[in-house]
Amino acid sequence: MGATTVTARHQGNRATWNGTALTAGWQVTRSDMTLDSYGMLSQVDDQGDVMVTGDEACTKTTYNRNTAINLLTMKSRVETYALRCATAPAGVADVISDTRISFDTQAYGVAPTWGDPTRVEVARDWTAGSGSDWLTQATSVYDAYGRVIDEADVRGNHTTTTYTPATGPVTSTAVTGPLGTTTTTIEPSWGRDTITVDPNGKRTESTLDALGRTSQVWLANHLRTSFPTSPSRYYAYLIRNSGGVNAVTSAELNAASTPTSSVYTTTYGLFDGLLRPRQTQSSSVANGQVGTVFADTKYDSRGQQSCSPARRCSASRTGNRRPRPAPPTTGPGGSPPPPSS
Repeated sequence: MGATTVTARHQGNRATWNGTALTAGWQVTRSDMTLDSYGMLSQVDDQGDVMVTGDEACTKTTYNRNTAINLLTMKSRVETYALRCATAPAGVADVISDTRISFDTQAYGVAPTWGDPTRVEVARDWTAGSGSDWLTQATSVYDAYGRVIDEADVRGNHTTTTYTPATGPVTSTAVTGPLGTTTTTIEPSWGRDTITVDPNGKRTESTLDALGRTSQVWLANHLRTSFPTSPSRYYAYLIRNSGGVNAVTSAELNAASTPTSSVYTTTYGLFDGLLRPRQTQSSSVANGQVGTVFADTKYDSRGQQSCSPARRCSASRTGNRRPRPAPPTTGPGGSPPPPSS
């Protein structure tokens, strides 16, 4: 830009007012905000109802910054008092909460080097002479990639996470806590879970299509090994650039299913060219599921949801449409009927 001087400035709310109409007059509340030199919120002076006292609150935020490496947003302490910010607390009854955070296994107040919060402490008592008496609420250990590998709660119970492989795209994780281990198999191409086994040995499995979208799901009470062609749920996706809307077909096993016959309840979600939800179509629960319930969503020229005189947005309606047959009873190998356009 040559010799042109450009100045970047920040902006933020300095005060907010809210008025609520009551039977006799108005209830007005006010909050005043203070921003620091970086444009970040450092204090909120909540007056509550401006006509009464006793409902005030003050929240003060302290940041632990390392400007040399551009770590600017780390909050090191958040204090909340039942007072206006101009009034100092006199006793523990004035303290609502007080939390402080240490970073990168360093002592509280030392500038962060990575920005990983490794210790969280909360006030368990407060005195006018010494301030807060701290209790360690949680600690965390991170690996070289910034992933949490060990967490401990206020009682010292640890939860560890193992990533396989330790380097490169992750294909599985094992999370071990006080109640046992949960293992998860991950498709590294998409970073999506495909198999989860909880501490009770309950297994949930899913498959992905070529674009990484969920296509089939087997729940713990309907295992893939027992029902390889009849998942608990399945999904089909229709994306097109002309000739109609985009659609997602969702089917879920219902109570009419038996070990030898899978019966699905099918719903359709229709999306416009911007992939915004436009309509859902589901089977009516009345009359033996004969007929379809439609729920529409409309948008104005600004892209915001709007309503029309003919019908409200997202309102269910059953009239003005020819009833459809009951949902298909075949598994995903069959061809469900297309959604109504």
